[in-house]
Amino acid sequence: MNSFPLGLIVFCAALFCFSPNTSSAKKLSRCDLAKELFFKFKFAKRLIPSLICLAEFGSRLNTSAVSEVKEDGSRAHGIFQIKDQDYCSVDADVRSECKVECEKLRDRKLDDDIRCVRQILSKHGLSYWEEWVKNCRGKYLMHFIHACFI
Repeated sequence: MNSFPLGLIVFCAALFCFSPNTSSAKKLSRCDLAKELFFKFKFAKRLIPSLICLAEFGSRLNTSAVSEVKEDGSRAHGIFQIKDQDYCSVDADVRSECKVECEKLRDRKLDDDIRCVRQILSKHGLSYWEEWVKNCRGKYLMHFIHACFI
């Protein structure tokens, strides 16, 4: 009678520990992302609400997000939804603009994502992202960080 719950617990623990999605995925809060963007990556405070809005509407703040296939045949990867057609490579042959594999944009570490975001911003601005244009441009965005203490 006691062995069944113990066996079930062991099974569930093993399933959780060895599932690839749970080990690599991370959903961030608005404030966690804001603090990382401000303190670690030194983004200007005025830009952070736009990046959080983008991440919220693009990936639901999920670092492992991958979009559906878009009309142009591309997919978007990671918390900032960076397209594989231009900026990341789906295989080991890294010839993309950011010279990064798309898989690295879907891990918990944001260093590759941020390096690529900076490159995109310098070339295209925030208008590169359809999600930002549709959901964030021209709107009041400070509510995304008002309680974050940055």
